[in-house]
Parts: sequence; C-alpha cells; structure tokens
Amino acid sequence: MAQTKYKLVIEAVNRTKKAFAAVKGGLGKIGGAAKSAAKVVGGIGLAVAAVAVAFVAMGKKAFDALDSIGKTASRTGFAAESLQAFRLAAVESGGTVEDLNKAMEKFSKNIGDVLVKGTGEATYALDRMGVSLFNSSGVLKSNDQILREVSDGLKNMGSEAEKNSALMAFFGKAGTKLNQVFAEGVEGLDRWVTKAEEMGFIVSGTAIKAVEAFND
Repeated sequence: MAQTKYKLVIEAVNRTKKAFAAVKGGLGKIGGAAKSAAKVVGGIGLAVAAVAVAFVAMGKKAFDALDSIGKTASRTGFAAESLQAFRLAAVESGGTVEDLNKAMEKFSKNIGDVLVKGTGEATYALDRMGVSLFNSSGVLKSNDQILREVSDGLKNMGSEAEKNSALMAFFGKAGTKLNQVFAEGVEGLDRWVTKAEEMGFIVSGTAIKAVEAFND
C-alpha cells in the first residue's frame, strides 16, 4: 500500500518536472522583449505563465499538493525542499503528512515564543541541549539550522523519557509520532533528504513559489 502511494506521488512530481521542462523549452523561443521582462521581475512573471501550462499537464490534485507545501513553508519558515523530504520521512515512519505539518508549525511557534518572550515550552530543552537561536555573530539562525541542531540534541539524550519530553516541547503531540524523523541527528535528516532526492520527490522552491502565485 505504501509503495503504491509513493508511486502515485512520484509520478505526479515527475509529470510536474516534465511539464516545467516543456514550458521552459517553449519559452526559449519567445521574443527578446519577453526575455527582458523576465529579467526585470526575476523570472517570476514567466514562471507564473509556465505554471498555467503545467497545471493542465500535472493535474489539479498534484498542483494543489505543491501549493500546500509552499504555504506550509511560508507559515513555518522552513525551506520547501526540506518539508518535502520530511513529509516522505513522516509517512515512512508511520506518521502522516498532517502530523508533519502540525509538528513543523508547533516547532516554529515554540521557537518564536522563546525568541520573543524568552520563555515557552522549548526553553528548557534548548538550554539542556546547549542550542542557541543565534550564531556566533549574533545573527538569528534559520529554522532549518535550529532544527538540525535540535535533532542532534535529541539524538544525544540519554533516556527515551527525556527524548519524548523534548519532542513534545518542540513539536507538540505530533512530535512523539515522528521520533524516527527528528531524533536521529543531522545524519538522519540528511539521509531523508538524500532519499527524497533519489526518488525524484523534490520540486524546487522556485517552482513551488510559482505554483503559489498562480493559485493565489
């Protein structure tokens, strides 16, 4: 059953990539004026036009799935590419995409509470791990970077009870279902990203932003 789900998802993603590739080839034939316009707006205008064609090729459900990834990335501050890999990880670990989304949103909120209020559910866990929200130059780290450090911290915790408590503190109830995703350290996260890439599961953040712009 799981293999069937992956096959359907991968086929949808592959159709997406082929559609964008076909559109990109077609855009190569347009006039110089349109190309100049693309440079002015960073290619976004033509990307949205490309999405309109891709919409027909890939089907609305797959299209909406990409739009959902983009909106989750915007809400949580995580890279769209990372979220796609973590969604795969969640499903393979016995969780769901909804579990993953809830966990990411809770993580973002809890980190925000620590940053703004200096308190919150994640405060003790961050202190226990020795994880700072700022780098050595005083610049706020990205959520992706904080997650990587938290993942290493979870891996190094001595007991399952302590690990589950930290998972709850960072990710809420959904986090306890995703122990295999987040509690195996940076190496574990990177393995999921590599696997997702090898399966052709990753659609670029740029393409996803174009999907969002078209849907909106």
